[in-house]
This record gives sequence, structure tokens and C-alpha cells, in this order.
Amino acid sequence: MARTIAQIKQTIIDAKNATLLSTILFKEEGGSQAGIFNYIADMFAILMNVAEQLWDTMSTNISNTVTKGGVGTGRWWRERVLEFQNGDVLKYANGVYYYDVVNATKRLVTFCSVTETGNKTIQIKVAKGITPTKLTSSELIGGLKDYVDFFRFAGTQIDLISLDSDKCYINANIYYSGQYFATIQASVNNAIIAYFNSISAGANFNGAIITTNVLKAIQAVDGVSYVKLNIIKVRQDTAAFSSAYTLFSLPLSMDNVLVNTYAGYVVGETTAGQTLNDSLTFTAV
Repeated sequence: MARTIAQIKQTIIDAKNATLLSTILFKEEGGSQAGIFNYIADMFAILMNVAEQLWDTMSTNISNTVTKGGVGTGRWWRERVLEFQNGDVLKYANGVYYYDVVNATKRLVTFCSVTETGNKTIQIKVAKGITPTKLTSSELIGGLKDYVDFFRFAGTQIDLISLDSDKCYINANIYYSGQYFATIQASVNNAIIAYFNSISAGANFNGAIITTNVLKAIQAVDGVSYVKLNIIKVRQDTAAFSSAYTLFSLPLSMDNVLVNTYAGYVVGETTAGQTLNDSLTFTAV
């Protein structure tokens, strides 16, 4: 980090005073402000300050170039995808891809996860918006896919995914303190939704739905005394409810512990008659 002019001048003073030149006094020591030696020291301090600022800028530029070099890690890929500017042309020069103008308002992708799936394939799941929303076909195929192909390393494949939200069905019997009668269903629904949001946002995008965490989310609600978890199923948005993946089933003595979402984010089941309002049974105790 560049030193201030005053700091550099003080270093000169300290060095001077350690030699036979200590008899020469600069203005900071009560000497003449117009003295030739004081003038030389001031000019040197100013020039050194400018040089150190330029060194700092160069160091930052080198660091940024190295950071954006061909690293190819999951974190590196995620950073590159989040930098995608919809509608702008990506350019290449001196080993670096860049936009003429960095414009954060044009950055389309707000949610991204990167997973290595084997066979030299990288799976990238993306969504846009404040809450996750799938990209349109033109945004995904015409824009982002072309963009990531610029960065793709020879011999590797990119599996680019942007889908509507997964749907999660939860069937449970919930026993609660009667004094919470008026609010218990809404409170439990909100707790489940909050859990879904927590594994669908930020660095947790493409998080796993975990049986024990679903149970904990419900049990943490004020007024809940006991939870009998019966079934948890997860499906891709385009899949029929009847073909949903069974994560947990008490009747079948099945617990697959966890499952990653297909789209990277999840909401409650939306099939008529199977929503949270339909599948949760509340009993006062």
C-alpha cells in the first residue's frame, strides 16, 4: 500500500538524522521551508508517493489477471458465470476475456452452482431474479451458453441447466399446543418455506433437501409438541406427481437421507390436493 507523502518525508528525515547530514534542518524540524535540501526532499517524497500508487495499481491488475486466468475450479467457473452480461459482446486480448464496459446492471445470472459430474463434464445450474427464476431459451441458449463456451477447456463438456423450481411434497402429522390454534398452520408452512429458501439461495443454491432438517424446521416452530413425519417426495417441475422421487417414507421404512434438487431450488408441492395446506395434519394436545 502506498505511503503518504508525509510518511515518506519522515523516512527521509530519519535517514538524514542518522548521518553527518543531521545538522541540516528541514521545515518539519524548524529549518527553512525554501531551503534547497528541504525542496529536494519534498520533491522526492511526492515522486515516490506517485510511484508507489502506480505500483499498487499494477499489483492489483496483475492479481485480477491471475485470478481470472485458466484456473477452471468450481469457484472460478461460478465467478465467471455470475459476470455474464446479457446482450454484451465478450472480447479476447492478451489471454484474457473481457467486456469493453463492466456493467453490473446487465448481469443476468444471480444464482449459480457448479458441480463436477465426472467424464470431464461440469454441470452448471443457474437462475435469475431476486428469487430464483429460470432463464428464457434465448437467455440460456443464445446468450449464456455461447458465453461459457468461450471459457470451456478443450476436452471438457458443459451441462448448462436452468429450470423451473422443483416441488417438494411433505406429509406429516403435527401435534401442537392448543393455544396456537389460530396460527399453527401458517407458522409451520412458513418454517418449511424458509427452509426451502435457505437451500435455494446464495452460496447454498443447489443445496440438498435433508430429511432431518425438514423435521427440525417443523419442530422449531413455537407451539409444536411432536411431529410424525410420514412422507417426503421431490420432483422436477415437469415430472408428474406420481413419479416423484421418494426421499422419506415411514410406511415403507425408507429414508434416503438427502437429495439434491434438479433445478437448484425448490418450493412446496403445487399439485392440487397435495400442497402443504393439504398434506399436513394438525392435532391439538
